[in-house]
Amino acid sequence: MKKYAFIIFISMLIIGCNNQDKPNKKVWVYLESHNIIKNDTTAHYNYGKIHQSDLDKIKSQSTSKGLFELTDGRYLDDDQKVHDYSDDIENGVFFFRFKDVVYIEIQKYDPLKANTDTITD
Repeated sequence: MKKYAFIIFISMLIIGCNNQDKPNKKVWVYLESHNIIKNDTTAHYNYGKIHQSDLDKIKSQSTSKGLFELTDGRYLDDDQKVHDYSDDIENGVFFFRFKDVVYIEIQKYDPLKANTDTITD
């Protein structure tokens, strides 16, 4: 009887370990968002990495409340050049509201590595 209990215990332990959530991978995206503050609309054009689960929420056009994180932030200037947000003060991590996203495009890689006209501040 103890043998069966031990075998069941080990089986449950193995099954439990295999069912742990896998880390949520991040994907590079181009993101356009609008913030409306007192009738002033400010557009933001950013590149960065977001969690796949957050991308799925945006793609489903759900009315998700809350924020999502954009890491390794890059931005487009008026001359369409890509700049890195990271410097001695900023770490390139930003939070956006789901409802402020107006356009999103999945990227294959970091735009700083793809664009020869990039400037890293």
